[in-house]
Amino acid sequence: MNTEMILSFISNILLLMSLAVVYSIFPYESRIKEIYKKIIMGFVVAIIGVTIMYRQFELMDGVLFDARAVAISVTAMFLGVIPTLIGGLAMIAYRIYLGGVGMLTGVLWIIFAATIGLFWRHFRLKNPKFQKYNISWIELYLIGFFVQVVMILLLLTLPNTLRDEVLNAVAFALLIVFPLGSLIISEFMLTQRFRFFQHLKTVSSEKQYKKLFSASQAMIFLIDPENGHFVDVNESAMKKYNYTFKEFTQLSVIDVSLLNPADSKQDVIDSLSNELNHYMSRHITKDGVILDVEVYSGSMIIDNKEYVLSSVFDVTEKLEKERQFKDVDSKLRATLLSVGEGIVVTDDNHKITLINDKALEILGEIKRPINKNICDIFRIYSNKSNVSFKELFHKSIEDNKIFHSDITYSLLRNDNDEEIYVDFSISPINLEGKTNSGAILVIRDETIEEERKEQIRYISQHDYLTELYNRFYFEEQLSRLDTKRQLPLTIIMGDVNGLKLLNDAFSHIEGDKLLIEISKILKKGIRQEDILARWGGDEFAILLPQTSLENSKKVYSRIKDLCNKSMYQTITPSISLGCATKISEDEHVNDIIKLAEERMYHEKLLEGKEMRNDLVRALEKRLFERSADIRIHSENMVKYADILGNELGINEDGIKVLKQTARLHDIGLIALDTAILTKIEPLDEREWDRIRSHSEIGSRIVLSINELQHISKDILHHHERFDGTGYPTGLSGNSIPYFARIISVIDAYDSMTTGRIYKEKISHKEAIEEIKRCSETQFDPDIVKTFLKAFKG
Repeated sequence: MNTEMILSFISNILLLMSLAVVYSIFPYESRIKEIYKKIIMGFVVAIIGVTIMYRQFELMDGVLFDARAVAISVTAMFLGVIPTLIGGLAMIAYRIYLGGVGMLTGVLWIIFAATIGLFWRHFRLKNPKFQKYNISWIELYLIGFFVQVVMILLLLTLPNTLRDEVLNAVAFALLIVFPLGSLIISEFMLTQRFRFFQHLKTVSSEKQYKKLFSASQAMIFLIDPENGHFVDVNESAMKKYNYTFKEFTQLSVIDVSLLNPADSKQDVIDSLSNELNHYMSRHITKDGVILDVEVYSGSMIIDNKEYVLSSVFDVTEKLEKERQFKDVDSKLRATLLSVGEGIVVTDDNHKITLINDKALEILGEIKRPINKNICDIFRIYSNKSNVSFKELFHKSIEDNKIFHSDITYSLLRNDNDEEIYVDFSISPINLEGKTNSGAILVIRDETIEEERKEQIRYISQHDYLTELYNRFYFEEQLSRLDTKRQLPLTIIMGDVNGLKLLNDAFSHIEGDKLLIEISKILKKGIRQEDILARWGGDEFAILLPQTSLENSKKVYSRIKDLCNKSMYQTITPSISLGCATKISEDEHVNDIIKLAEERMYHEKLLEGKEMRNDLVRALEKRLFERSADIRIHSENMVKYADILGNELGINEDGIKVLKQTARLHDIGLIALDTAILTKIEPLDEREWDRIRSHSEIGSRIVLSINELQHISKDILHHHERFDGTGYPTGLSGNSIPYFARIISVIDAYDSMTTGRIYKEKISHKEAIEEIKRCSETQFDPDIVKTFLKAFKG
């Protein structure tokens, strides 16, 4: 390598450095579009490249040597496609212009060097997978060396006669000098590239800062910490404080702060050390308006000087709202804590934040379960729904809809697990448009109300006396069960026997007892699936679904058998029953009821007389069991009625009626307490009133029996006196029924001759004299005359 070649190489390297210098001084900012910048750079590269080729070293005729490969490869690596394409085409054109045996090799040098540089740029510099600023000098040297190796290989395209000589002449420069030159230029351009993009980033940050500073809604102040003066303020600050920019720059923090000057200065100092980044203060505007402000401060270095940057927010209205809210909140809390319903407030995590005393009472808690999950505290459920309280609560909040309990819910108290009925609502809380800010649970103890409702439901469906279902419920169930699936459908109608007699004999209290006894018998006699109801008065109805008439007879027989086995003591309970069965959908159920009633009344008609006689005999038996004197008196009365009736000339049928009257004249005593009937001491006035009522009671008893109604007046008036001073109605003379006047005489005679528990008996003679004495006052004189004759008076 001679001196001329070395000087040529040095000039080429210097020209390559010009490429790096142009890259470094190209303006960071201009109004030229990016594409135009690349085109301009392309022409600059073309000029430098052609200049390098112009200062080439000619080894021999037509074989030119220069640093074009380094120039075009570095251009491709750092400037991109457009500058490379423009510069490369210019250099190719110039090499073709120069001509010579090495023209093809020279053109290939340009093409291959540019291609290698572009490949490295695409797969390394621009690849996001790699750190573009972590490119080492070794990597740059190797890529430069690789380019020169390829260039040496391309020398093989020279004619064979020239190849070896050229390789010997340029091998050192290509493999040693040019890779080092490529490294130096690449390092320089890489450094410039880093500075370029850092500058762009800085410019972008400054622009963003300026834009943020000017356009921010917050009031921003740049403060000199040395004197507290405002260096810069934004438009928002000038508008709020009503100062111009010039006026602001003449003010300090002390001029706008209502704090004492020392504290204001200390706040600025603390902001520099990051000890006070956020604080509340009070400022005053040019117009004297006082502002509550929230200040966020921090240090900022501009042009190597430290400043305090403060963002100030006017919170005057916010604080006023908070003060008002706190006032309303305290009043609301006082209200919620004192209302008669349970109130529970939760936050957005379903944690309890407020619970009043009523809710604690319902819940069975002493301490307020604040910050506990409401779904864990309130054990609410319903047997009518599978949805849990937790699911209801979450769904109400998620759907942002108020939930009202429309079915019966139960709550288990936390103190004793007692179950109570509750009614409740869940209302989601939405604050300032934000959903799911919590919820309010309003809960009421509905136990008493639910029990009252249940009682009303029970009363509306049941008979108050027998506790059986009532007619309304029966007809409702009849309508429900009147379907094909329930056929055959049997109805049994029942009518209690002797109820009126019992009511008349013992008052309605005893009649009620009979109805209750019959109810118990009917309950025992039917099946669990049957429906039993009090139809009305002394009538009952039984509904037997899917029961044939034949099978219903089993129920009929059980009821009759239970009546006979009853332990009810007053009389043997008896009920007439009628059965009818619906076997076809075409039959109307009302016709079935009517048929059952007809059969019931038919049974009552057939068995009625015997049943009524049985009832009378049962009453007599019970009366005689209570007092042997009454039994003897009744027997004597029948005997005396027969004697006196015959003496009076009464016919045979009349004698039967008179004897019947004599036998039953004191039947009303059955309604009196045994204590009165057996009392030895003199009776008081109240007890005498009860004794005197027996004739009325006895009359009502026989009136309730068709076969005995004709003797009711005789029984009613058998204690009337001929002079009108008797009881119960004070009849006199012949207005007193004839048989009653007869009974009056023989009743007095037997009472005197047999005695009473409270009175000794007298002799027959004394009794006759007493009857004579009371003739025309107590007794009918005509009947007395006949009586004296019959009884040998």
